[in-house]
Amino acid sequence: MMVSEIGEYLDRLGGNNYLDSINGTSAEDFAVAIQKLMILDQYANNGDHVLSVGVGQGEELQAIYRILRSKHPKIYGLDISSVAISRAKERMIINQIPNAYELILGDASNIPILNNRINIVVLSAILHEVYSYNQNGIDMWRQTIRESFRVLSPGGVVYVRDFCGPEFTGDVLVEFKDDLSRNFYNVFRKHYRKFESWNGDFVPQIVTPDFPPLSSDGNVILPMGLFAELAMHFRNFWNDCQKDYVSLDTIKDWKEINETYFILNESGKVMTPEEYLSEIREILGSSVSVDMFRKSERITTAKFIQQYLGVRQNNIDPNSLNGSIDTEVLLLQATSKMEIILRKQDN
Repeated sequence: MMVSEIGEYLDRLGGNNYLDSINGTSAEDFAVAIQKLMILDQYANNGDHVLSVGVGQGEELQAIYRILRSKHPKIYGLDISSVAISRAKERMIINQIPNAYELILGDASNIPILNNRINIVVLSAILHEVYSYNQNGIDMWRQTIRESFRVLSPGGVVYVRDFCGPEFTGDVLVEFKDDLSRNFYNVFRKHYRKFESWNGDFVPQIVTPDFPPLSSDGNVILPMGLFAELAMHFRNFWNDCQKDYVSLDTIKDWKEINETYFILNESGKVMTPEEYLSEIREILGSSVSVDMFRKSERITTAKFIQQYLGVRQNNIDPNSLNGSIDTEVLLLQATSKMEIILRKQDN
């Protein structure tokens, strides 16, 4: 897909509640953003140059400034959408952020910044989007990681925060507890990653996982990775429904319906956390050390999903010494996030 096509698509959505759905404007939303990024303070030094990839409407930029302002950072915000850049600039002006920032219209896989200029790169919930909106998603995902390291100065760090693939990779039986979740599944499987609101020729070249129809008893068997995909889309759909941004009737025009939240491995299955980190190490080789890798369980999200979706391990081997995995564990694995701090070595 052409970069200009992606930007035009996101620009159209920018005027259609998309930016509001990913970046809230309330004090509570801003407090959450600060909490997510507070770890940056441990790695920042006075006068550091910080690059945020994917600015949305500026919430992340404002949070980075608030966290690091005593260290007088120079902040760069990169986005492929001109609408996002404009919204981010408005937010920085309204909140009286000093002119110690620069907004750049550009592509995460081809960052328009010279080598070794940035001390901290923030990739928060952006790598799955790069993967989703390119015909060869895995190559562009890898290239974005390489680009982040190219602009990074030796000793600098890349902070990755994104969805965490489940550790369990077997099949699960999914039960739908009400009409909303059941109807969502039927609509979701029909429109998932079909890009029906797209104007270009992207659709025929995308391979989508198979979400089978419901069985006669109203349940479905899915690989655990696809259950995680379903669960997180349902959660985001429910949130956006509450704001009147989407309904079952308009889901084909919902941006999230075209995204995959989890990266697939060469076998077409969702990468486990260990596979994800191993792939990054292979991409960057000896230039990288891993300062931190942690998974964050989202208990509130898991409990929300449990109200609507039941899940249990399918076809448990009675001879297995490991036994079955509890429903609560499966739900926590499906809804977790991961955080990674990657440091550039001075080779």
